Amino acid sequence: MKVTSADIAASVQATCQDIALSMQTYQRAPLGLKLRDNLIISAEALHERLGHLMACLARKHAEER
Repeated sequence: MKVTSADIAASVQATCQDIALSMQTYQRAPLGLKLRDNLIISAEALHERLGHLMACLARKHAEER
C-alpha cells in the first residue's frame, strides 16, 4: 500500500484531536491527581509524534508536487 500525503494529513489530524482531548481532560481533572501528570506526559509524547508526522507530510507533499 502506498502512503499519500492525504494519509499522513489524516494522522496529523487524529494526533491533534488526541492532544486536544487530553488537554480538555486535564482542564476538568481536579488539582493534585496523578491523572494530570499522566495527561501532560501523554500530550508531550503526542507532540513529538506530531513533529515527526509534520516532517513526513512536508517530505511527501514535496514528492507529490
